[in-house]
Amino acid sequence: MSFDDALDCIRAESGRHFDPACVEAFCSRWPDILIVGGQNDALGRLHNQQATEPWARVPMLLREIAKS
Repeated sequence: MSFDDALDCIRAESGRHFDPACVEAFCSRWPDILIVGGQNDALGRLHNQQATEPWARVPMLLREIAKS
């Protein structure tokens, strides 16, 4: 299911399956959800660049060291 189809389903179920206030809050953050999901190319690239900076690997490296 595409992101847009999922959003349509969530909106359609507002007041039935989902609390309308939650749906409204979710929809208000839709641009952020697209970024996290990699659906907004320009902003997604910026987000991914930040995540691949060397310092971003520190937690992963610490977990690897702890396993050793």
